[in-house]
Amino acid sequence: IIDWHSPRVLALVVLILGLSTLDAVLTLLLISQGASEMNPVMALFVPDRLGWFAAIKLGLTSLGAMVLVACARMKVFRLFPGELLMYLVVGCYIALIVYELLLLENPPPAL
Repeated sequence: IIDWHSPRVLALVVLILGLSTLDAVLTLLLISQGASEMNPVMALFVPDRLGWFAAIKLGLTSLGAMVLVACARMKVFRLFPGELLMYLVVGCYIALIVYELLLLENPPPAL
């Protein structure tokens, strides 16, 4: 059985993957300036295994995106369309990237 989705869902998935990639790049920039990775799973791979860091980050994001696509036409908790979750993820990524850009522009003082 093939499930067809609207081009809007494809655009959201591409946007999520692009924002995740940008998040990874900004995270590595911040780490190079003395920050530390707060995600304990991803912290295992920085700064020594950057290839694994990128592969695992993109792989986990891709798996999450596939789940979101599978739920895109469902009613989540019988309340709202699953596609709305994709917009929520995009919004969270945008907020995270704005935060990271602010940190790059105005790093906190060293302890």
